[in-house]
Amino acid sequence: MLILDSILSWGGVVDELDVARRLASWNKNGFPELGETKGPDFKGLFGKILNDEEYTKDPHFVAKMISHEHLYCSNAAVARTAILSIPHFYDLDEVSSNAVRICKSTHADPR
Repeated sequence: MLILDSILSWGGVVDELDVARRLASWNKNGFPELGETKGPDFKGLFGKILNDEEYTKDPHFVAKMISHEHLYCSNAAVARTAILSIPHFYDLDEVSSNAVRICKSTHADPR
């Protein structure tokens, strides 16, 4: 939902900084448009990444630095990429580039 909202507000452009701001805000404040008044406040690796004060400025760097401390690798970022195929469905290179950029903003491990 957050990525779709970002894509729509940017006219089809995928911007990982905007997505990072939305993820960090959702983590703390929930999704007010859906009636949430509190976010999930993630713990663990994902929470450390989203709660880092530099995350919204350079999500790729923060994800890489924090992920480097852990051996655990999840595939949760993949679940967020399906929506990225819609705005540029005709350009596989653009879809792939967008998916990688969004995945790297929370999961630096290429696995």
